[in-house]
Amino acid sequence: MIATLALMPAPALACSWDTPDGECDEHDHEVHVEIGVDDADASPRASVVSGGDHRESDLVLQYGMQFLPSAPAHQLYGRLFAENDSYFGAEIRYMPASDLLWSGRIGAGLDLFGEGGWDLSLGLWLGSAGAWERSQERPVLYNAPIAGTEVALGIDGENIYARYRWLAGLGGGPIDDLLTEQELTVGYKVLPQLHVFGQYLILSPGKYHNRSGVGLGVRAVL
Repeated sequence: MIATLALMPAPALACSWDTPDGECDEHDHEVHVEIGVDDADASPRASVVSGGDHRESDLVLQYGMQFLPSAPAHQLYGRLFAENDSYFGAEIRYMPASDLLWSGRIGAGLDLFGEGGWDLSLGLWLGSAGAWERSQERPVLYNAPIAGTEVALGIDGENIYARYRWLAGLGGGPIDDLLTEQELTVGYKVLPQLHVFGQYLILSPGKYHNRSGVGLGVRAVL
């Protein structure tokens, strides 16, 4: 006769009390306790078995192409989401045939809503930007440090997800005004680890002309 008691998810040891060595492994899973009597020798037996799911960190890698008026822009993006709802990431956007040639940054932040379908994240970042200065006889490429903040609001459904992201920062040199980037992304989960998305982008690079365009991309969740 065996009776089973299921407890709430909690850190537990997966072990069996009637094994010779009594080795146990630590897991963060749902715990089941089985208590019964062995019909052969009528000796009581009990075991602790782990089960259920555990939320682990996610690594998101993404490539996107945005079709700006002069030429397409390319974006590479990577972000690690930790179990405590914080994140750390890096990204670069390359814009040929544009006054603002490229921008890159690394940053970290926190999702204020925690687990669930909705997320609201706040973050800070440091980076650099490259811009063409065309006021002289020949173009000169400047590189300037930039720093700023990020605010993002999103919803994550079973098959569809959407996210609005606003980035703003200040830099030096030709990019000495406010540099902002706005992204509206809507994606579809082809597989749990493979997603495709469409995107609308608005660039406001300080004293340079604003740029906007739509784009497509793919991302992997590892």
